[in-house]
Amino acid sequence: MKWITTTLILFFTFSLSAQGGANVEEDVYAYQKSESVLKSEEGFDAKIKELNDKLRRHTVLLRQKIIALPAKTILTKGKENSNGDCEEAKDQTASDNTCIKLEVFDFQDSEWGLSDLGLGSRAKYMTIFYQSGSKGTGDPMREPPGDIKKIVFSSTARDFKSNVVNHITIEDAQPAGDNKGVTNFDGGPHDEQVTIYYKNGFPTIWIDPKGEIESISQKGVGKYKLKVVENTKTHPIRNTMKKGFIIKNLDYFNKLFANIADTNERYALKKYKESGDYMKSILKY
Repeated sequence: MKWITTTLILFFTFSLSAQGGANVEEDVYAYQKSESVLKSEEGFDAKIKELNDKLRRHTVLLRQKIIALPAKTILTKGKENSNGDCEEAKDQTASDNTCIKLEVFDFQDSEWGLSDLGLGSRAKYMTIFYQSGSKGTGDPMREPPGDIKKIVFSSTARDFKSNVVNHITIEDAQPAGDNKGVTNFDGGPHDEQVTIYYKNGFPTIWIDPKGEIESISQKGVGKYKLKVVENTKTHPIRNTMKKGFIIKNLDYFNKLFANIADTNERYALKKYKESGDYMKSILKY
């Protein structure tokens, strides 16, 4: 009888402990929820969508002859190949070009005036893939905005001093998409379309953004969706990514694309001035 009574007491105790554990877990999830965090994310999502919409206007560059570029930049145009990359076209002003790739390269610690020391190299690029080629008459400044198929950003930094390589690729497969229905533990439909690939390590590091998936034991390394990133009261990581990088990076490249278009338009208009000056000189004889 004693044995039966003891067993029942232990069983009852374990049951209460289990129920208590479940309640604790539920309380933790409830504590991590934050409407203010989600409200902030709503604002960030609106800004991201606005900037993605501005990138539609850079179809101007598809037909524009590029004469001048800022220092340490390379701009190429072409079509998407079978690997999903922007393959450079022979004719950079062809009407059937559908992608623009703008690359910026630099040297490690150049912001501190240490470029000459050869401490490492770093490069970043953004590629805009449009749904179709030119829809205009050939005048770059009259080219209508184009619908964007996807936006790809990538950056690789090789630090020779620390003997480390850092690489990241971010692909937005639906730039015009909305992001309604986010929660603190799960992103929205637009976040589902944003894929991030991050890898760092020694120079022998194997970089495979097309196929390498993150593991449960090592989150954030390899390929993962922005949707799975936590955005809770104590860990607002999605907000940090969107505010601290994605918005600033989109704004940076949007302004750089626009600056290149404006500069090359001024170069084109300069020829009008040159021909006008020559007309005036004709009157001298």
